[in-house]
Amino acid sequence: RSGIDPLTVSLYQMDMDRTLFLLRSYLRIRLQKIEKHMFCIQKTTELWNRLSKQEQKFAKRCIEDIQQHFEQSVLSKLPDRYKSHLKQSVISEEDDMGNLIFT
Repeated sequence: RSGIDPLTVSLYQMDMDRTLFLLRSYLRIRLQKIEKHMFCIQKTTELWNRLSKQEQKFAKRCIEDIQQHFEQSVLSKLPDRYKSHLKQSVISEEDDMGNLIFT
């Protein structure tokens, strides 16, 4: 016997599990918000600078993937005169950045 109370160990483990769960939830929701509003974030320097380097890399990759998807699936099949209007409407979504992550 090591002299450590098993109940104390169990309580510490539960607290660690709870903390990890909250941290993972926070990060998952943050990435979802970045993904949802990536064009608005990219256009605003202040918002872009709030992201970590890893989040900026994630946002850039998402933007490139979406643009490539739109180009291959829609824009390449449209006449040239419609392409700029569609690109502008996709990118123009604004976000209420005052919303909390956890509500």
